[in-house]
Amino acid sequence: MKVRKLEKKEYIAVAASLILVTAVGLGLSVDKTPEPQAALPKNKTVVAETAKEEVKPVTASKNQTAKEEEPKTKTAQADNVDVTDTAPVAQAKAEEPTAKSSDDEFEEAGVTANEITMEWPLKGEIAMDYSADALVYDPTLDQYRTNDDVCILADEGAAVKAACDGTVTAVTNDYAKGYTVVINHQDGWSTTYSQLSENVAVAVGDAVKKGQQIGEVAKPTKYGSAMGTHLEFKVCQGEFAIDPKVALGE
Repeated sequence: MKVRKLEKKEYIAVAASLILVTAVGLGLSVDKTPEPQAALPKNKTVVAETAKEEVKPVTASKNQTAKEEEPKTKTAQADNVDVTDTAPVAQAKAEEPTAKSSDDEFEEAGVTANEITMEWPLKGEIAMDYSADALVYDPTLDQYRTNDDVCILADEGAAVKAACDGTVTAVTNDYAKGYTVVINHQDGWSTTYSQLSENVAVAVGDAVKKGQQIGEVAKPTKYGSAMGTHLEFKVCQGEFAIDPKVALGE
């Protein structure tokens, strides 16, 4: 058989085909090459670390919640103890008498009975008694009212004496009380004498002794006429009016 001799162009075409086939084969070989095994552990490690970071806050939140609940439990226990401890106190307060006694008046005034060294300014029947809390009948006004002094019946012109040593701080006259003398004593005590006649025996600034005459009983004003002639006698400790019977130990 006679073999034909290839021309130059045909050689070039054959060489180009071989080069193309070789290139395609190498490309397929590169695409099929498996990924390095080292990359997989790295990805797994990252995932594991991420998972750990997500779990930690959850664990910390539970611990924090438990710590926050502990004080609440202690507080509840403490509250139970307080209620138990204060129960007898509340019961004792409920059992205390509500009626106001004579000693309460001294407590309000901040003194004790043994500090009182007064005497009655005159002797006589009490026509209208002291009553700061309950209403008493006033025959002149024909109504019930409170009364912060005592009205002592006496004859017109009867001598009125100082209940204790002190200094005269006021001498006044008005249509309701008539002539009035106020004497201040030591430790904040004071006494007031009303329904006196105009011939008052003392003046403001005078020092007086217990039992010294300071005036006389006058005819009552129209605001006390229904009781007849009387002396209105008031005792105070500071701003508190005290029942004269209590202040004088009776």
